[in-house]
Amino acid sequence: MNTSLIPSQLGRKLRKLQRDPKRFLIDSKGYKAAHFSWQRAIKLGSFLWVLLCFGLAVGYYSLLASDRYVSQASVIIKQAEQLKMMPDALSMLGLGGSNHQDVLMLHAYFASWDMLQRLDQALQLKAHYQSEQADWFSRLPADASNEGFLAYYRDHLSLTLDELSGILTIRLQGFEPEFTRKVVRLMLKEGEGFINRLGHQVALEQL
Repeated sequence: MNTSLIPSQLGRKLRKLQRDPKRFLIDSKGYKAAHFSWQRAIKLGSFLWVLLCFGLAVGYYSLLASDRYVSQASVIIKQAEQLKMMPDALSMLGLGGSNHQDVLMLHAYFASWDMLQRLDQALQLKAHYQSEQADWFSRLPADASNEGFLAYYRDHLSLTLDELSGILTIRLQGFEPEFTRKVVRLMLKEGEGFINRLGHQVALEQL
C-alpha cells in the first residue's frame, strides 16, 4: 500500500468538507450504508403493512362480514298501454311519449330522499339497515342523521342507465333476500306512480 496517498486523500476530503459539508455527508460511506438500510426498512415495512391489511380484510370478509343480498329489476318507459311486469323482472312504466328526460327524472327519483322516506314508512328500511344481525362495520349507525341515512341508502343502491335502449337497471343491497325483493318491488310501484304523475302534469300543461 502506498502510504503517500493517504495524506492526499485526506486533504481532498477535508477540502470537500469545507466547500460543501452536505455533499460530503451524502457521499460518505456511512451515509450511503445508512440510507440503503433505511430504504430496505421502508420497503419491508410497506410490505408488512400491505400484508397486515390484506390479512385483516380476509379475516373480516371470511369471519365477520354479514351476508348481503342484491335484488335487481330493470325499468323501461313505454307507452301507457304497454304497462306490465315482465317475468324476468323487467318493469315497463307507462308514459305517453317516452323520452330520455323521463328516464333521467326517474333515475333521480329512485335515489331521492322522497323515495327513501316512502320505503322507510312502508317497510321500515332504516330499521333493517340498523339491525344488530348485521355486523358493526356493515350496518347503519344507530344515531345516523337523515343525510347519513340517505348516503348509506345510495351506497347500497346501484342505478345503471343503458343510453342506447333507455333501460334503467336497479340493484339494491340488503341483509335479507326476501326483504330486499320487497323493497325493490315497492320502488317499482312508487316509480310507476311518479311516472303517472308526470304524465298528468304534462297533460294539464298542454290544455
